[in-house]
Amino acid sequence: MDELVRSLLADLSHNLDRLADQLEGEQPALARALRLESRDAAPIEASRAAEPRRAPLRPILYDALDAGALGPRRFDRLMLMEARARRR
Repeated sequence: MDELVRSLLADLSHNLDRLADQLEGEQPALARALRLESRDAAPIEASRAAEPRRAPLRPILYDALDAGALGPRRFDRLMLMEARARRR
């Protein structure tokens, strides 16, 4: 797997976890759904090896889509989940 894709997926996984942590108290169902997405986002070795950057989730999603790490349907689903989470 390309190193850029590994890094993007690790960033995506990390930021989904951060968002889920913020939503845990108010939106536990959404937090669980984000954690499931996070678990699927990055290969285990990528999530352990990469140093996650502290960046907003949207740019990481766009980068992952552009790099081919996310398909359009998954990208749309994650963008919708992120938008719903920000509204809460």
